[in-house]
Amino acid sequence: MVIALFHAVAMEAGLVIKHLSRPVRFKERTARVVVRGELGNADVICMETGVGKVNAAMTASLALFKYHPDLVISMGIGGAYPDAGLNVGDIAVAECEVYGDEGVILEGDFLTLEAVGIPFYKKGKTKLFNTFPLHAKLTLQLYDTVSQQYKNTKAGAFVTVSSCTGTRNRADELTKRYSGICENMEGAAIVHTCKVFGTPVVELRGISNIAADRGRGSWECLRASKIAQHAVIMFIKTLGGVRCQYSANR
Repeated sequence: MVIALFHAVAMEAGLVIKHLSRPVRFKERTARVVVRGELGNADVICMETGVGKVNAAMTASLALFKYHPDLVISMGIGGAYPDAGLNVGDIAVAECEVYGDEGVILEGDFLTLEAVGIPFYKKGKTKLFNTFPLHAKLTLQLYDTVSQQYKNTKAGAFVTVSSCTGTRNRADELTKRYSGICENMEGAAIVHTCKVFGTPVVELRGISNIAADRGRGSWECLRASKIAQHAVIMFIKTLGGVRCQYSANR
């Protein structure tokens, strides 16, 4: 099984890389750093995408086209919304990824892409607008694996934003609009790209902060990153060595 593991910055995958057998480090045009090695029964390709949707989509596209992974794991840290029931150091698992910024801003209102009738993805009768589901069976397997050790693991909608939330009002707005539990800056673009290529994808994030009134003094990025990586290592070790039997479109 070949697994592509996408992370935005080096801190988010350093522990996984240390656990790889026979690691090889090299460069790719769209990724900052690529390290390939073995973990459990899997051939794992760790790719540092850089921050943001464009960087993530470019790197994901290159990896899916060149390496044909059986599974993609998107991982890193994220900010939990205040009412999500998550604390710093907990883990969130994505059931779907939402483009939080795409739409039309009105006075006192916001129209999503569905409201204006412009899908981001269209194939046959399938139309996807702001929200992209992740692979249901593998997501459940990921949640079950992680929640055995991290009891307050939550699954729900992740919101991908271009501008991180720095006020309680904005956090409440996104929570109400999308039922989001946490936010990040890359996930929707990665899930979108995987949908186009037909590659199964799952995502988890360690909670580094509460996304409300901004105060960096309470953030625990390193701790959240290590917890997320431990969870990913656990999950990969539960997977078999054969090609993934699931299609992203099921």
